[in-house]
Amino acid sequence: MTLFGEVKVCRARYFQEGNASLHPLDARLNLPSEKYFHGLRRRVAETAAKVSFDATVSTIERTTGGKVPKLQAEQLTIRAAADFESFYDSRQKQPEKSKSDFLVISLDGKGVVMRKDSLRESTRKASERERHKMKTRLSRGEKSNRKRMATVASVYSVAEYHRTPEQIMNVEDGPVEPRPRPANKRLWASLTRKPEDIAKDAFDEALLRDPDKARRWVVLVDAHQQQLKHVWAQIIEHGMEGVVTPILDFTCVSPDNRGV
Repeated sequence: MTLFGEVKVCRARYFQEGNASLHPLDARLNLPSEKYFHGLRRRVAETAAKVSFDATVSTIERTTGGKVPKLQAEQLTIRAAADFESFYDSRQKQPEKSKSDFLVISLDGKGVVMRKDSLRESTRKASERERHKMKTRLSRGEKSNRKRMATVASVYSVAEYHRTPEQIMNVEDGPVEPRPRPANKRLWASLTRKPEDIAKDAFDEALLRDPDKARRWVVLVDAHQQQLKHVWAQIIEHGMEGVVTPILDFTCVSPDNRGV
């Protein structure tokens, strides 16, 4: 199944009893071992990253000649990310040439409501000890111990950019210089790994880019206490108290952020 629809290929097969068959043309055409060709698989994975699987199936059917059922779309999306970790582990690790740009680490967390059997052990035990007022749904204040923290991390370089407080708050009129774009950005997330492990990965990635700790480091975080604890643990572990500048999200530390 391709972007243009189903294509049937007749080719020679070599076989021997007790062994898997060989198709030389499959190797020459770089055919996958299953039905869906590479171009269609890529389109499915890219679309599923933006919308639901139902919408992905509908989009594929509307914009291509191929057809991918929902279950197969889910499986193809999972397989597309199967070599994510190994790709970054195997790439050539070299320090970045730029010494003047900021080296930025960004960490953020988001609680995701989970089935009870998918909660972390401590959260699951706390959930089992709770007693609820209603049988069919949770009332106000009873939604704790239902979530698992997903951690998002990114590491990138960016040039220095000066702004006044008025420009940051968008209350000053006048021309503003274009913002420099982040360079060499790596972004990843995990719902299964511990937040402290993601923080460690982010610092390890940054150290690959600046092993001598000669650049100006910035860590962007929100006001989550555990997240700050993980960041400071990495700063102390690597002896970088005078190198790293942690910056808290303004909307998290302001007394009243309803208007921001």
